[in-house]
Amino acid sequence: MKRLFRWLLVAAILAVAIAGIVFLPDLRYRKLANEYPQALAAAKAAGIPTNAEEFAPAPIPDEENAAIELKVAMELYDSDRSAISDRVNEIKKAVEDPSATVPAPTPDMVQIMNICRTAAKKPKCQFTKDWSDPINTTFPEYAPLKNFARMLDADMIIKARAGQWDIVHENALAVQKLADFSASDQVLIGGLVSVAIKSINYSSLVQIVDESNAHPRILEIIEDVCAKNQNIKPSHIFRGEAYMSMYAAEFAADKQRHKEFEEMMTGWGGMSDTSTYSSGTLIDKLKDLFSRSTDEETPRPRSFTARRAQATTLVQLTTEMYQPILQGDLRWEEAAKSLDYENRINNMQPSVENELAVYIFPMFDQAFLSFRVSELRAQLLETAVEIHRYHAAKGRFPKTGDIVLPTDPFSGKDLLLKSSATGFQLYSVGANGKDDGGIYKNPVSNRDIDLVYQFRMPDTVFSGR
Repeated sequence: MKRLFRWLLVAAILAVAIAGIVFLPDLRYRKLANEYPQALAAAKAAGIPTNAEEFAPAPIPDEENAAIELKVAMELYDSDRSAISDRVNEIKKAVEDPSATVPAPTPDMVQIMNICRTAAKKPKCQFTKDWSDPINTTFPEYAPLKNFARMLDADMIIKARAGQWDIVHENALAVQKLADFSASDQVLIGGLVSVAIKSINYSSLVQIVDESNAHPRILEIIEDVCAKNQNIKPSHIFRGEAYMSMYAAEFAADKQRHKEFEEMMTGWGGMSDTSTYSSGTLIDKLKDLFSRSTDEETPRPRSFTARRAQATTLVQLTTEMYQPILQGDLRWEEAAKSLDYENRINNMQPSVENELAVYIFPMFDQAFLSFRVSELRAQLLETAVEIHRYHAAKGRFPKTGDIVLPTDPFSGKDLLLKSSATGFQLYSVGANGKDDGGIYKNPVSNRDIDLVYQFRMPDTVFSGR
């Protein structure tokens, strides 16, 4: 009897030990996992889109939707993408040198540019997207739109040399509208493509000013482009980023779909193919997280309870970070302070429940800088027009104090102006917040440069440090 009792006692101890091994780790996450419904309700109340119905924009009538025309242009582009891209590159390279012979655009390119000019007259653009599955949502239109902008941009320089200012004007406005259309999806990558297209436009306008000796018509065109410029708001872009986070949390919190989510990570290409932009690098990060093996230093949790706890943390952090941005009309520098991404993530204790939240959020620093620089370049162009007009009226370029200069968002002080008999430099101190003397090219450090509008001012004047 005693022997049987001892065996039963050993069996009971083993059973308790096994139960502890199996169930005790889940107890650590259970309370947080059970808070998921409350976290989701709080996110909804804060205006965070939690499903496709809440996020997807209302349909646009065809008569207002530029996507109708742009799809036709994209079909032409796709019919001979490689040849068209090569010709665009050849033309772009040639127009940089006023003495070079510029290759003629192909018939398809001419037709594409005409379509873009027509599409630009429509107020909005909405390409068909399945927002119920944002992980597999791609944005194949971004690469063509950027190339369409490059076509129009090169054509704008060619037409300016021929004195065809009406077409220059039409092209400049069309490129600006392509930038606006690229940002219509409310996702970060769309905003960054928009900024890239605006940069193409601004660079060409500056080149035309220089080549035409600040012809009055190009100054008028710049004024019109800047007046119609639509700066991208943080509340617009981060609505999509918040939805992506909520969608990932939904998978992790669902007992059936959480396995589906892990399977979906297999083979995901993310942003590796820039010809078909996808919905973000966050998916690549998730793929890495879910593919970890158990022998790694921080293995992925295998229990549903732990995964649901992760989902709760992700929803809570998404709400905390994005609510002030989505509900306010913040500028980019204000949004950066509100997100405080780096400090939030760095101060989170390393743990399984925090791990998904740490992985899901992309690095925003470069994005914030890109949007701020884009706004500043438009401001530099507007002010440069005023300086050129001052020169036309008085026969000299203004010095500091002769005109009112806008505030430099990177320093909080006035933009800097240096002028001579041959030209001027108008510039911002840039991301490092330091006046580097008007240097806009530095082979040592890209951070030690200023954001410069320069007209006929030799590089040697301000090349030293």
